[in-house]
Amino acid sequence: MNDRRIDNLLAELRGEKPVSGNDDAFYEALAQAQPEPQPVDEVTWARIKRSMQSQDNVVPLEPWWRKPSASPWQLAASLAAAVLLGVMIQTGTPVSDSAEEAVYATASQSQGEAALQVIFRPETTEADLRELLRSLDLRIIDGPSAIGSYTLALNGEGEMEEALSKLTKSPSIEYAKIVGDDAR
Repeated sequence: MNDRRIDNLLAELRGEKPVSGNDDAFYEALAQAQPEPQPVDEVTWARIKRSMQSQDNVVPLEPWWRKPSASPWQLAASLAAAVLLGVMIQTGTPVSDSAEEAVYATASQSQGEAALQVIFRPETTEADLRELLRSLDLRIIDGPSAIGSYTLALNGEGEMEEALSKLTKSPSIEYAKIVGDDAR
């Protein structure tokens, strides 16, 4: 083989284009460079035939209904997953029995307690928010949510409607509504 064919062969192995533009000559040189297959001798062929005919290499196929049943650990894990799923479903039950509006209570909100759902205007500062909550005797029990809503509750005794009317008059409030069992 000449140097050009060797260079072309090495270029092809590296994934590069051959040096010459004559691809036919290159592929002919590549075919000539392939080693000839060696015949298998009789001893090797006999060994291959014996291993193919022996029953030791055969894996019996079983239908799916005859496969062994699950281990006790697999059954226990399945039962635990089912119980966990049941608990997760039960903890998400709505507080309200009303079919038209399901209201979910937060952990800091007691059952039967009304709350205010509020969205503050984006330009409202934290200082403004604190001052407004302090003046109306409200506390944040949840929020901000993904849409920016807060859930507020009264600190002491007071009327929820009165707090709602004062909130809606505030320039810092974009949206306010009473939620919970006492909502009207």
